[in-house]
Amino acid sequence: MALSSTSMNPVGSLASKQPWPRPRVDTPAASRPGAYRKPDELEEEALLFACRRDPVCRVDAIIRISPSKRTGGVMFYPGNWTDSFADNHQYSNATLITKGMAPWNAVALGEIDEVVQRLHQRTHSDDAWWEEWCALAARIEAFADTAAAAGRHATAGNCYLRAANYYYTAERMVAPGEKKLDTYRKSLRCAHEGLERRYPNVERVDVPYEDRSLAAYFMKSPHAKGRAPTLVLFDGLDNCKEMSVLFAGVELAFRGMHTLAIDGPGQGESLRLRNIPSRYDYEAAGTPAYEYVASRADVDPARVAIGAYSAGGYYAPRAAAFEKRYAACIAWGPHYDYHANWEKRWAAMKQDGKGVATSHFQLPWVMGVADMDAAM
Repeated sequence: MALSSTSMNPVGSLASKQPWPRPRVDTPAASRPGAYRKPDELEEEALLFACRRDPVCRVDAIIRISPSKRTGGVMFYPGNWTDSFADNHQYSNATLITKGMAPWNAVALGEIDEVVQRLHQRTHSDDAWWEEWCALAARIEAFADTAAAAGRHATAGNCYLRAANYYYTAERMVAPGEKKLDTYRKSLRCAHEGLERRYPNVERVDVPYEDRSLAAYFMKSPHAKGRAPTLVLFDGLDNCKEMSVLFAGVELAFRGMHTLAIDGPGQGESLRLRNIPSRYDYEAAGTPAYEYVASRADVDPARVAIGAYSAGGYYAPRAAAFEKRYAACIAWGPHYDYHANWEKRWAAMKQDGKGVATSHFQLPWVMGVADMDAAM
């Protein structure tokens, strides 16, 4: 791989009209991902200068220059913003989901990049994903505990939310079992600590469901007046309410709307700690969710919408079709034939498990069945 003056300096950018050193760094074809290159001092200075001056600085590899500016190296790994792992779509998808929480200060992009770099150096380790993300989560959790003990609750809350997301990312690739549950409990503990400190307008609630209950958060908008419109928001196949209460709940609260972020059957806490698998007739969860919010004095029952994302693009329309009291339905990625989608994924999994976004155990686990044949 080579970085030329063209890749460092896109045609048409204002920076392209500025004179500065335009280095070329040649990486031997035989070098493995994650290998360190050690350019001489002048070349490293030129890289620093170019990256500082060019507001775009587009490159085909991610560059990290050592803090010393002189004695360190430049690290290259194949990938880009959406595909951090060029040969592993599962890892890339999970990393991108984690990056997506950055606008709500629930992750730090620099911390994510550190993990990505380490994973590129451990391509032959099956445990690397869980170990690296857990190591980062534990480090940030320790910062949070220290800040909380000192009464610095704003800082602690931010760190707890980051640790929660990193633990959840670590858990994603772990097959069902005690290791997965232990990691999830750490994530949930950090999420609770973070939400309590950063978002005191969030209530932890239990939505009645058959003879049990579904775990949820109710984020009340401080800008709402009287009985306000409300969104009931379910997750997807491998996401959780700790994510949706931020990326949807926070934004809707600014707009005067309440949000019930809920782990439905087969999702988040309801699956992991309450053993409630998914089901095709999702109105069984949609109806009690509606009835819960409609019973609240701060919700307008005539202005309740249902929404979901990812695999929830099937769940939300199904629930709205049979629960007529919902005033609107939002499907972030509608599924017109979810079985057909999984037929394609299952065929791809048989060829190369890394070529699809979902782990091989995910669908059977979510559905509460033994294997993919039963899930299909």
